[in-house]
Amino acid sequence: MAILKKFNEGNRRPEITVDTPEKKGVFLFFELFLRKFWNYVKLNLLYFGTSIISILIYWFVLSSFVVPVVMGVIPEASWKVWADALNGMPVDILQGNIIFIVSLLVALLLVTFFGGGVCSAGYHYILRNYARQENAFFLHDFFGQTKKNFAQAIIVSIIDKVVICLCLFSASAYYSMMKTSDETFPIIAFAVMIFVLLIYAAIHNYIWTMMVTFKVNIKQLYKNSLLLTFGTAVRSIGYIVGVAAFTIVMTLLFAYVWIAALGVFMLIAMAAFNLGGHLVADPVIKKYMIDNNNENDKGNEE
Repeated sequence: MAILKKFNEGNRRPEITVDTPEKKGVFLFFELFLRKFWNYVKLNLLYFGTSIISILIYWFVLSSFVVPVVMGVIPEASWKVWADALNGMPVDILQGNIIFIVSLLVALLLVTFFGGGVCSAGYHYILRNYARQENAFFLHDFFGQTKKNFAQAIIVSIIDKVVICLCLFSASAYYSMMKTSDETFPIIAFAVMIFVLLIYAAIHNYIWTMMVTFKVNIKQLYKNSLLLTFGTAVRSIGYIVGVAAFTIVMTLLFAYVWIAALGVFMLIAMAAFNLGGHLVADPVIKKYMIDNNNENDKGNEE
């Protein structure tokens, strides 16, 4: 209790003053990011720790069923060349290392983009407040919102695992078919699977925020998130570009120093990316779901 009290008292000061100039876009992101940098580190570590089960589930699926299928299209001769270039490393050890690292990277990306389980509600509640420049009582709000939204978070997490794993299975199979067939169907099907995953990531930019902001059922949660994603296409495309850029940067980092990249994920990467996501999504939710409701209520009163 003393720890919770300490965290709460540390947050009982106003985020901004009347004289604080309003910033937007990248400038607002860096101001918020630097202002509470150590809070994001603590939040990231807490989220990483509470997402371990999801990370392990994704890693197991990827390393057992998905990545080996994709790697199976690489000729054996290429593996031998790469193994010889690495001081004669045995091919099976090289393949095992690549499967482990690639599966870990993708698992971390999936948790970043879609959520790491029931604690995602508390995690996104705090990030939402930081993006709005409102107070958040760190541990109290993290676990309080997790408990409050536990039932819906469980359902969303299960849906995520099913949808994501099915898309990954399908995409890896179609990719393998692309490399061994001249037909156009595998190419189209692979592109569709990637598109579905990107759209599914984009709607998650709204799902967790709406869960901790409004009293809505699961159907409304997905329906409203999908409508906002397609209704604000420019923002959604910008978010998807951010997903692609973040994936490329982290892939390059993993390719050269994967242990350092893992440290970056554990310390700050997840929170930094999702803070940017909230800065994209929160104005949309405010405009279409909060301000609109206030105007409708005012009109009804009149």
